Amino acid sequence: MKILDRYILCTFLFSFVVVLVAVIGMAVTLDLVINLDEFTKEGAAQVPKGIWQVLFDGCRYSFYKVFDYFQMLCGTVLLVAAAITLARLNKSNELAGIKASGISVYRVMWPIILCALAFNVLFLANQEYIIPRFAVQLTREPDDLDALEEFPVRYMRDAHNNVIYSPVYLPDKQMMTGGRVIRHKRTGQLIPSVRPMIILRDSQNRLVGTIVADSAVWDARRGLWRLEGGMKYKSMKAATPFGRPPAEPPPEPCAFYKTNIGSDQIERQRSPDFYNYLSYGEVKELARDRERGNWRELAVAKHKHFAKPILNIVLLLLGLPFVVGQEGKSYILSVLICSGLVLSMFAVEYATTEFGNAGHVRPVLAAWLPVFIFFPFSVLAMDSVRT
Repeated sequence: MKILDRYILCTFLFSFVVVLVAVIGMAVTLDLVINLDEFTKEGAAQVPKGIWQVLFDGCRYSFYKVFDYFQMLCGTVLLVAAAITLARLNKSNELAGIKASGISVYRVMWPIILCALAFNVLFLANQEYIIPRFAVQLTREPDDLDALEEFPVRYMRDAHNNVIYSPVYLPDKQMMTGGRVIRHKRTGQLIPSVRPMIILRDSQNRLVGTIVADSAVWDARRGLWRLEGGMKYKSMKAATPFGRPPAEPPPEPCAFYKTNIGSDQIERQRSPDFYNYLSYGEVKELARDRERGNWRELAVAKHKHFAKPILNIVLLLLGLPFVVGQEGKSYILSVLICSGLVLSMFAVEYATTEFGNAGHVRPVLAAWLPVFIFFPFSVLAMDSVRT
């Protein structure tokens, strides 16, 4: 590696670390300030906690959010760090000296671009391996970091094409159970509550049976639900040759149900935007089910797994020429130019994603449209650089 390459890389890496710590630090701090009452509310709702416990909860919450903010802000940080690096070279007239010695400006930008590609590999690793491991923690609310609040399981389809439903899920016990028993206001009689249910279907989505239980506890070692009071009922949809439905067959005891939907999958999908924390393979598998209400959102997220890393590089290529062409100018102008580019790209990306989620454009087009829009401009911008 030549001296010039080492000098540019060291300058860029220093700028990248400073900008990354500053931007993510501000994002995490703002998030903590906004949700400060949620942390204190958790302590007031359960056991009174001191200041140290509140600080511990805040640190634990921030640790997981750092990876999420890195995923959202990586492209922006790369561009701002590159802008600061080249602005420093401009301000000190080092770039003019480099050009006067016969070295092309493209030669100066190549170390930055290659380093940005390396950081994009970290972006992909964070997207496919790290964030999916923390998906359960990222989907929890600040006032429920210990996962103590119950919530319903709303018709989750598993690998057997069966549908799992439960009115109440207890995260701390990893248990599905029935709703609270209600007493009739006039007669005083107890009204039976809805119990956990597994709707059995064939490959054509036809009902073939139902499993009902008083409760179901997840056995992670065996990968199944242990059913308390579980009974399996056969479907009544089949008709006899004479057109009469058969007599109701007696239910069979059912002690367990083996499935790929366990406690982690249930907790991850409690959040409406849980798909943002899944790997490509997991999102692709969920997007195959066209019966899901959020099928289009899943399809858009699936394609964005490939489009987003490319968009980060396109943003960098689009912003570098504006900084290089500002000889003798200050940092502020370069950063303002980059900020305008970032905001415009975020606006286009947000708009196309919303159009895709709403079904106005195809999911693949919603994910790749920002790349198609800004890539030609980045090529023209790079071509306009005076070497």
